Amino acid sequence: MRADLVTRAQKSTRKAIQHYLDAAYEEFYLQAAIALELLMKAFLAGIDKSFIVENHFDSMLIISGNSKYAKEPPWKIKTIGEIW
Repeated sequence: MRADLVTRAQKSTRKAIQHYLDAAYEEFYLQAAIALELLMKAFLAGIDKSFIVENHFDSMLIISGNSKYAKEPPWKIKTIGEIW
């Protein structure tokens, strides 16, 4: 999970840089903010994956490896910031 978040942050960073070079500043700010959010989530997930889960019981079950008990499918996990 942490590696995926870092990879996604790198993609957003590359997009942000390109938008900056193209003088598309609104898109630059958006991509830079997304990259920052993903990096912060990666940091927290590196400590413990449960730190990035929203206060949602099924999401906690999924992140802890107990998705068979969750009512929601794993792709509907709710994280802080709702970027997933």
